[in-house]
Amino acid sequence: MTAIATGVLLAGAGLAGGGAAEAKPAETNGCGNGVVCLYTDSGWQNHTPQHTYWTYGVSNLNNESGQRVLFNNQRGGAVASLCTKFNGGGSCTRVEQGRTWRGNITPINSIVLSKS
Repeated sequence: MTAIATGVLLAGAGLAGGGAAEAKPAETNGCGNGVVCLYTDSGWQNHTPQHTYWTYGVSNLNNESGQRVLFNNQRGGAVASLCTKFNGGGSCTRVEQGRTWRGNITPINSIVLSKS
């Protein structure tokens, strides 16, 4: 019985070690995989996002001002754009996958997540 129990344990360990979780990159600065995160300066330092964006499309901002950090932790080449007008209008700054933007969020009125 010991051999059978050991075999089961080894098989279980093999599944845990080779599972999909190991293939995914680790969470970065408290920002989950596939997510765009917006931080205050202190939130960036403490790994605590102020806002998280999970789906493609436009998110309009309200009452955001001052210095912020945006981290694009999306996958598959996805882009986050910070735009000066609501609904993704005006002048937009692209933040590529794995990149960080730091700056004054006051003139930014929307964030757009897209596949490319």
